[in-house]
Amino acid sequence: MMEDYTTEILIDSGYSETDSKNIANKLVMGYNTHEEVINFDKAKKLGLKVIEDTKYPKEWSTFRMWLGKYLLISADKHVIRYLLPTNEDMNKNQEVGQ
Repeated sequence: MMEDYTTEILIDSGYSETDSKNIANKLVMGYNTHEEVINFDKAKKLGLKVIEDTKYPKEWSTFRMWLGKYLLISADKHVIRYLLPTNEDMNKNQEVGQ
């Protein structure tokens, strides 16, 4: 089920069906634990279209702000929440230099 869902997401993201199935299989079956980190090099080796975080600094800053807010919150499901930053959050990021 997870492999099919992952394949669907990859196809919707512009990957070919063949690449999507291959990448999905590696993501779902190719790791010993859920906690294993997929860094830039591993993602590239999987066949994912990755870019350096320096290409979109504003977007990465927003993502890091989101991650900082939700990373340690316990939940029974892994849900990506969409968060629009407040003016206060944006000002704080500018003060820190992010």
